[in-house]
Amino acid sequence: MTSNTGNQNVAEAQLDDATLHERYIRAQSEIAHLKARVERAMEGATSFLWDWENREGTMWVSESMKAVLGYALDPAFKADDASFKAAILPEHWSHIRRLLVAHYKVGLPFECEFQMRRKSGEYRWFRALGSAGQRDHRGRVQRFSGTVIDIHDRKLIERTLAEERAKASVILATISDAVISTNAHGVIEYLNPAAERLLGKDTSEVVGQPFVRAVQLFSDESETPLPDPIAQHLTEGLALTGRQARLRNGPGEEHAIEYSVAALNFVDDPAGGAVVVLRNVTEESRLALAMSYSGKPRFADRVS
Repeated sequence: MTSNTGNQNVAEAQLDDATLHERYIRAQSEIAHLKARVERAMEGATSFLWDWENREGTMWVSESMKAVLGYALDPAFKADDASFKAAILPEHWSHIRRLLVAHYKVGLPFECEFQMRRKSGEYRWFRALGSAGQRDHRGRVQRFSGTVIDIHDRKLIERTLAEERAKASVILATISDAVISTNAHGVIEYLNPAAERLLGKDTSEVVGQPFVRAVQLFSDESETPLPDPIAQHLTEGLALTGRQARLRNGPGEEHAIEYSVAALNFVDDPAGGAVVVLRNVTEESRLALAMSYSGKPRFADRVS
């Protein structure tokens, strides 16, 4: 009765992990998809020109930026620095002021991201770059000009990306099996706490390393390392599910494992990487071996 209950618990745990594996793979696919969208948003971002004149206190911006702010051909638009300051989110304006002072006095590059209120009332993200031009005989800045880039779409995607990464981290921490994700070249990008324990290594020792170097897998019959499972799956298209192997970790301990590899494929990047699941089956293997011997007649019984 106890044995059946134990087997049932193991089966339920493995079922839960299988569900989490699927959720993690979906999360990683969504992360890669969002990263591709961020890159596209950056490439397609619209930039505008601006020019500020200190003596007159005026701010000139291109008509295209006025349109983004909702003031296209609107005489109500005020082209003065006071109006621009009032439209920028207060906490962002405080940061901009510090950067301006550093640029004016020390010559540090001026580059910042901020939110600015549109005519309709909602705020939109922008990124500004500029440099001081004319100065008077006392060295005071008289003209400041540069470009503003509309990064609103990029910031929204990045926020969603951060949320997906947080979800993936929670899933990783929940899975009892070791889970390692790599890029398309087999370089490790993430691993969960179970993988750290199995490998006997910290994340800092593993991330950035090729999987085949960080994870040493052997067959039962040989000391020759197994071929790189990432390359086998992504390049050769070999199905790798429930494969048996020996894993030798950092401290030199050996564990019997069962490993599977799943590709992260999606439209934006047909070779987005892979997720490797390593299940430690050392105890199960010992138990199976012990049971196989327990069912055989003892030598004394055979010869009696």
